[in-house]
Amino acid sequence: LTSYGAAMAPLFMNLTFWIGAFMLLIILKQEVDSRGIRRLTITQRYLGRFSLLALLVILQSAICCTGLVIMGIHPVNIVALYVAAACSLAYLSIIYCLSVTMQHIGKGICIILVFAQIPGATGLYPIEMTSPFFQAIYPFFPFTYGISALREAICGFYGMDYVFSLGILALFFAIFMALGILLRPLLANVNRMFARQIAQGDIYNGETVQIPARRYRLRQ
Repeated sequence: LTSYGAAMAPLFMNLTFWIGAFMLLIILKQEVDSRGIRRLTITQRYLGRFSLLALLVILQSAICCTGLVIMGIHPVNIVALYVAAACSLAYLSIIYCLSVTMQHIGKGICIILVFAQIPGATGLYPIEMTSPFFQAIYPFFPFTYGISALREAICGFYGMDYVFSLGILALFFAIFMALGILLRPLLANVNRMFARQIAQGDIYNGETVQIPARRYRLRQ
């Protein structure tokens, strides 16, 4: 590498992807307006809003990668760089799942996660130089694999690390998409109650949570 900035780019790119996805959940509404659309299910609402957010996240990632090249950081493989930036979709899946299923509590968890991943996902220094706590949990951080994928594309490939990192990120994406679709209807009544309390507090913006057709069931 020719510069310190090139070495730190994978970490800061991942921070950008995570915070960019998180801010979309802050700015845009999570709930889908069903006016003019009949029989819109909870799952369709979830996937529809996710599709809109995914489009914006992909655009953010493309702009970041292009800016990286314009600033003079030349990756080993520019196509691999753009493909690795798809880690932003895995981050969106995690953030969207937590934010929709647990409302403001989920957003708080997202903030805690980003701070925990900065020192604990091998972005700043080798994991061997961190505490035993981070050495134990770093394989469970999505940043670990997002940083690895971008580092491979920028610095050079080593074995199958690039493919392995993308595979783990795809697994994160699939797991949290499934969790979001499964838990969203089950937590609807709890989230509606919580959103009502948020609205009464006049501190945070609250939304009316959409609930399934059968409102009161034991599993909800």
